[in-house]
Amino acid sequence: MLYNGSKNKFRSVTGICENRYEVSVYLAKQISFYLDTSQKPDQTSIRGIITFFKGANSIEFYDLWEKVITLFIVIDDRNALKMFTDLIHKEISKIDHIKNESIATNVSTFLLHHLNHCEAMAYGLAAIVPAVPTTIAEYFRKSNMIRHHYVRCPLLNYTDYDGSLIGDGIPTINILNQTKLDYTPRYIHFEELVHFGREMQRLSIGCQSESNITFDLYQYAHDTYEKIHKYKYLHAHTDNQHESYSVISMDKDKTPKNINIAIVNLHVNDEEVLTCLSNHHTLFKTRLKELNKLLNQISSYRYHSGDRIDVVVFPELSIPRTWLPTLNAWSRKEQIGLVGGLEYRVEQTYVWNEVIALMPFKDESGYRSCIPVYRLKRHYAPAEVFDIKHKYRLMVPTIQENYWLLHWHGIYFTLFDCYELADIADRCKFKGLIDLLIVTELNRDVNYFSNIVESTVRDLHCYIAQANTSKYGDTRILQPTRTESMDMVTIKGGDNTTFLATTIDIQSLRQFQKWDFEAQRESSKFKPTPPGFPIEQNPRLQ
Repeated sequence: MLYNGSKNKFRSVTGICENRYEVSVYLAKQISFYLDTSQKPDQTSIRGIITFFKGANSIEFYDLWEKVITLFIVIDDRNALKMFTDLIHKEISKIDHIKNESIATNVSTFLLHHLNHCEAMAYGLAAIVPAVPTTIAEYFRKSNMIRHHYVRCPLLNYTDYDGSLIGDGIPTINILNQTKLDYTPRYIHFEELVHFGREMQRLSIGCQSESNITFDLYQYAHDTYEKIHKYKYLHAHTDNQHESYSVISMDKDKTPKNINIAIVNLHVNDEEVLTCLSNHHTLFKTRLKELNKLLNQISSYRYHSGDRIDVVVFPELSIPRTWLPTLNAWSRKEQIGLVGGLEYRVEQTYVWNEVIALMPFKDESGYRSCIPVYRLKRHYAPAEVFDIKHKYRLMVPTIQENYWLLHWHGIYFTLFDCYELADIADRCKFKGLIDLLIVTELNRDVNYFSNIVESTVRDLHCYIAQANTSKYGDTRILQPTRTESMDMVTIKGGDNTTFLATTIDIQSLRQFQKWDFEAQRESSKFKPTPPGFPIEQNPRLQ
């Protein structure tokens, strides 16, 4: 509405007009929703869009044609696409009735060319490109001058893949085109190379039984980044020399910082998770809206509480893989770490259950960056194996990827994925090495795991943050203290998705661990360290 005077008085209304910015935002959101979900489109909304562009609006909002065409291609609605383009052609033809024939001809010619380019830009995302380009769409695709933010698989448009860039399938193309890397005018982020390299890693290792993965994901990302940008990516150091775990250091500063951790109270539907193993999995818009709302609340937390969240923990199998680019961009922008379990992925009849950590930081020049850390689950739960093998006739991978020891923001931590926590030998590998243990779970046997985690928090003498589905609970943050004060945060149940946050005191924990038993016994801050707790030559405590 247009006003002349106070907005609170009806007589101030002077007219009504369409808001170009709001229409553009609406179309962009619709495209993003349907790219990130598999829900069928709302036909009422589709008809509303076509109705909006009837008459003078079709010419007035000519700069939004591309978004409308892209939306119809994303939802694969050819009827709506034809109706829209026919509508635009009809309205352009009416321009011939302008008295000044020269102006009418020029305007019509420009709009027809513009419509062709809008169609070509959108078709370039989905069309199969022949070996010899003969159309504008093919030229856009070959030159890589398309809308990169619509590409579902990071950097797929930098390969010679000629299929749809907005489809659900994951192609086997795994070689970047050097010409596109050299001449495409866009900055390639390090995390994009890691995500792309992970696809290469899956192809290279298959599902063979190997104790160590021969493809070095982060070395590949480092080397490719240096080749593209002509300087080394020195902000992360990897070390694969340890037999039982690998190290990624994203922080040269060993001074510990107190970390504010948020655990997410989110309902993960067991039956819906299993549909990922079949062809009947549907990602609904409501899930994406809940996620966006949650991320906005986490981002704005600092403004309401005066504090900021450093890392947020999601349950196991709670993050759809198509949302990774969105989550990675959010993590890099907000400089908030994210840990959670990815939904199942079937690869050559093998079922991948992965945990991921998105670790953002700023380099020496203040540039924001992020490193994604993947790991395949080492120990699938017996009930999980039963469902995979006997209900879906699939297989569990036999490869064993090393655990990660991560150094970030001055703290050392590692990730465990649900049933892995039941392996006492794996837990003991990190005795004295970590300040924080993060556990993602989708577990109904909360009593069993509650006993394990309460023992682990004292055996490893570290903080523990674990996130389970809100249905079963036991989502909490623990500290190695007396039972009465062990739970710092705990949450269960509820219909809405939310989070709870608290700050863990890393400095006090390390200082306490340096004391001898007599000094520790006199303090009530934490429980004394267990026998054999390493102090000497422990880099974390130096």
